[in-house]
Amino acid sequence: MRLVQGLLIIAAVFAALAYSFNKKSVSAGELAETHMVNPAQMSLVENLDAAPDARLEVMRASVHGDVLHAFVQYSSCADLEFELVGSRNFAESFPIQAQVVIRAVGTDSGSDCDVLRSKDLRFNLANLRKTYHNLYNMSSGTILIQLNDYPTLIRYDF
Repeated sequence: MRLVQGLLIIAAVFAALAYSFNKKSVSAGELAETHMVNPAQMSLVENLDAAPDARLEVMRASVHGDVLHAFVQYSSCADLEFELVGSRNFAESFPIQAQVVIRAVGTDSGSDCDVLRSKDLRFNLANLRKTYHNLYNMSSGTILIQLNDYPTLIRYDF
């Protein structure tokens, strides 16, 4: 009898863990898909202050369609939001190069802490593509993106 009760308790614990794991996975997937559907628009400026934020490191970056995907780590007491800002002035090379910076929006709490956080970011590059079209009057092209201190150029084909 005790053996059967023990097995039922173990089965209930495994069932609860499986339910909890599946519930978190679905929520994370739904959250990731929400960011994919409506990524933040990038801003373009004439004179870009390209000094990267020392608290921020781009770990991975790639472009899929018109969306820049960036996985970043940063040191902050707060869960920060970020913006993508690029220069309207392209570097004349082949392919053209654009300087782009991910920046924290707002401020931290001001206290010194070294909490390492990470975030998966998505930014819409349509403004960069439109600027290219306006400058070069071409329906398709390639831009190599220089992002913060990321070690390689990121290819954006459209």
